[in-house]
Amino acid sequence: MAKLNSIKSDLKKSTKGVECNYFGITLRIASLNNPEFDKCYSALMEPCMRRGRIVDKENADIAFKKAIAAHVLVGWSNLDGDDGKPIKYSPEKAFEIISDTECADLYLFVVEKAREEEAYRQEAKEEQVKNLPTP
Repeated sequence: MAKLNSIKSDLKKSTKGVECNYFGITLRIASLNNPEFDKCYSALMEPCMRRGRIVDKENADIAFKKAIAAHVLVGWSNLDGDDGKPIKYSPEKAFEIISDTECADLYLFVVEKAREEEAYRQEAKEEQVKNLPTP
């Protein structure tokens, strides 16, 4: 039987992110279920909605990517430009990169990882494993 703590999310990991490797680049990815993302996305979506329906799909896609860049893809390391110089993280730079159609796979990777709730669980799960009876 599972304990309640094993299904709770770690709010710090959900908002500050966890490190994920993408072809040698270390990405810091927060959960899509974080309050900062929700607040930002809701605000950006307001102009795209009428009576609870999306009426401006193009700007809705831009709003989602801006919210991802600001509150989901929250950092990186080991990412260099074509000139060999490190690219410093900023939400604006993240938006530029994930909006580039040639970086669509990176964008999809970020969204997929942000949806994986297991990465944002509390450490209690590790304790549960330690306490399992030995065969």
